Amino acid sequence: MASRGPTSKRRPDDVGAAMLEVACRLLATEGPEALTTRRIAAEAGTTTMTLYARFGDKDGVEQAVIVEGFTRLKAAMERAAKRSKEPVQGVIAVARAYRRFALENPAFYAAMFQRTGRAAVPTAEGHRVGSETFGVLAAVVQRSVDAGIVSDDADVVARRVWAMCHGAVSLELVGMGVAPAASDEYFDGSIRSVMGGHAAR
Repeated sequence: MASRGPTSKRRPDDVGAAMLEVACRLLATEGPEALTTRRIAAEAGTTTMTLYARFGDKDGVEQAVIVEGFTRLKAAMERAAKRSKEPVQGVIAVARAYRRFALENPAFYAAMFQRTGRAAVPTAEGHRVGSETFGVLAAVVQRSVDAGIVSDDADVVARRVWAMCHGAVSLELVGMGVAPAASDEYFDGSIRSVMGGHAAR
């Protein structure tokens, strides 16, 4: 397969990002069998030697995809958390950011959460950034606890919100969610229901 052009004019970060995007797309659309070093390098317009130098092997690429995906999701959730100061609305804003990321980046989302390849168990780095991503949601839920709106443990509530987000988004991605016209209202209402179930009494 022909290269897309010389890599000498591209920065190392650009080449690495291109390989990650290719690997993520292949994992999501064709499965782990399509994830070969030769194909990743060719479709990213680079060489297998560059891939080995950057990631070690194709399992290393898959792990990097997981880390990159959570890094992007974390950043999106952090931006949402900073924009909304009202406690419950802040949780909804972060949940919306989670959903938006999944719908706009379905390949990354699939690689992060389906993990069908050989490198299905994330590395310590993957665990770290995944935990930090969840921590963004937990910190926003903590605002509701501190404000006396929610009376239960913030970690427990955050995990239930996360589970609701993941379930609703996963169904939506495979076309089994509610009608598109009602999806925004349904999603927000689902998050409010979880928070309401833990309301202080």
